[in-house]
Amino acid sequence: MQIDLIETFLDLMETRSFNRTADRLNITQSTVSHRVKALEAQFNRKLFTRNKGGTAPTASGLRFLDHAKALQHQWHEATRAVENAGTYERSDAARHPA
Repeated sequence: MQIDLIETFLDLMETRSFNRTADRLNITQSTVSHRVKALEAQFNRKLFTRNKGGTAPTASGLRFLDHAKALQHQWHEATRAVENAGTYERSDAARHPA
């Protein structure tokens, strides 16, 4: 899973600006654009419209929003679970040396 695509999408939904999202994520504007294009290619749908006034989500982008939030949440939960398992494994190994 490429969580960076999801997190870029979510930030762009909030900022409505490729430049602001790039600044906030400490990446280039072209990286933001490539990540959005990668997601759009996955769905074969445009997720944003871009114009001089900024960026606006399409109907597809709006429909993906709740799913993207859920994916991000699940990713962070999975990361915590794996990290906690590593802590358990180290403490268990200390109690039961080979």
